[in-house]
Amino acid sequence: MSPRAAAICLVTLSTGTAMAADDLSPRPVMIHPVLVDGKPVWNGGADAVIVGLKAKGDGYLSVRASPTTKAREIDRIANGRYVMQFPGDPQAEKNNFIGIVYLDSPEAPGPISIKCAIPGDFYDGPYKGPCKSGWVSWRFVQVHAD
Repeated sequence: MSPRAAAICLVTLSTGTAMAADDLSPRPVMIHPVLVDGKPVWNGGADAVIVGLKAKGDGYLSVRASPTTKAREIDRIANGRYVMQFPGDPQAEKNNFIGIVYLDSPEAPGPISIKCAIPGDFYDGPYKGPCKSGWVSWRFVQVHAD
């Protein structure tokens, strides 16, 4: 590293504008069961659709590797895209993000939970299925009811 680059790094660190390493580390979307009387009754996910992107905007919603705007963009999705949302992550909620799982290609609504192999009601852990997952701003995710 050149002396100039090292000086820039030191200034950045001393001014507090550097991001914490854990803000940028990829984080899996977590699935937490909903408990009723202390017993898991449902995996906590809900079918949802991406809405509210401005027609004259850039036309996509960034999917991030962790629940912060500082994280790497891993995908872009458009209005009308069906997803499964997973709330309940304190850091994500603090940053106004929500975890989503979605199919690789846009498709009509359907049982995303089946197509994406969402674990059953008693599972509590990271999503590890075949579909894509990541973090998006919660304000563009609307629960979808048929």
